Amino acid sequence: MTDIGGIKSDTQREIQNRIRELEKKGEFDGNVQPIDYAAMIRVSDDYVFLPRTFSFFLWRVFIRTAAAVLGPVLTKFVLGARVEGRKNLCGVKGFVAVCNHVHSLDNMIVRQAVFGHTLYITVAEFNNMKGPIGSIMRGAGTLPFSGNVKAMNELQKTLSLLLKKGCAVLGYPEQSLWLRYEKPRPFHNGMFHIAAANKVPVVPMFITFSAPSKLRSLFSKKKVATLHIFPPIYPDENLSRKENAAFSMDKAAKAWRDCYVSVYGREADIPSIL
Repeated sequence: MTDIGGIKSDTQREIQNRIRELEKKGEFDGNVQPIDYAAMIRVSDDYVFLPRTFSFFLWRVFIRTAAAVLGPVLTKFVLGARVEGRKNLCGVKGFVAVCNHVHSLDNMIVRQAVFGHTLYITVAEFNNMKGPIGSIMRGAGTLPFSGNVKAMNELQKTLSLLLKKGCAVLGYPEQSLWLRYEKPRPFHNGMFHIAAANKVPVVPMFITFSAPSKLRSLFSKKKVATLHIFPPIYPDENLSRKENAAFSMDKAAKAWRDCYVSVYGREADIPSIL
């Protein structure tokens, strides 16, 4: 038996059991789904984050156009997705968006929410895959992290260039995907340092879940997703890069926690920083 999201029911149970195990251990950035390292393209010294070939340009245009057209339909069907607070993006150009990672399609909701901005998405190296799926993801704007120092220096330069051009860069400070997990998890500080280094705002985003409408419940009992967009957190000129990273991380964590309390009516009993 498979749900609308394409994940088998028994696999979903395994994922939720794994989440509970990691939650008890306090390992909030642990991976809960199997990783196929054999399908991964390693990020080497000479990895090209933004290919300059004409063929890749055409491929990127095609994939981004398809995502813009089909993405809202897909996320609405699979997640019943709604977006609140889009007005908070008015007048904001280059920025770092930080969102909780609770569905494999949550980046599509963000893409829909930031329409008008060119979106790039930072991902783990194991998401830099071989084959058609990997090609589609790179065309959509994924940029992989890795442990390769030279490649990461190049990634930093790439992100700086994109942010200066006014693009939006999405990162998941919780690091790993926990399917339909409702509480905010502890942050890693990488995306906040990227924002501070480039003197651009951080835009916190948080996905919550609620009961489906009566009509939707006829074909799916799963909760629907709402993406909340909060006001941008601008760097303080009087603070150092490190201080600005900590400042924006604290404010983003508070925005997430306040949203969680407001929507679910209970406190988030998890520390906000790793």
